[in-house]
Parts: sequence; C-alpha cells; structure tokens
Amino acid sequence: EGSSYVDQFWFFNYPEKSYSAWGIYGQFIYVDPKHNVVIVQQSSQDLPEDHDIEAQTLAAFQAISTSLK
Repeated sequence: EGSSYVDQFWFFNYPEKSYSAWGIYGQFIYVDPKHNVVIVQQSSQDLPEDHDIEAQTLAAFQAISTSLK
C-alpha cells in the first residue's frame, strides 16, 4: 500500500518521493532524491522474501535519509 511498481523499481508515496530496487535475499537500492541520499544494502537472508524484514528495512532507510537533512 502506498507504492507502485514500474520497470524494476518500487516508487513510494512518501513526501520525499523515494524509490527502491529490491533483490531476493535482502538486497536493496534506496534512493531519496529530495535529501540527495542513496543507500545500498547487500545481504544474504535465509529466505528469498520476508515481508516483515522488508518493511523494517524500508522504514530504517527512510528514517536514516530524513535524519540527514
């Protein structure tokens, strides 16, 4: 909810207009153009997808990005 998927990227309906590319097993590229932030996470989780971890990871990325104003 609050996002859309286009051309391998998830676009979020956050005020900063952030977007992200996701790989299986927890890889992420998170881009926040408003705050000029890019976060890359390389990982190897036990499961290919874990929606709880994905939600927590995105919340952490958003918190990091907005704290760098």
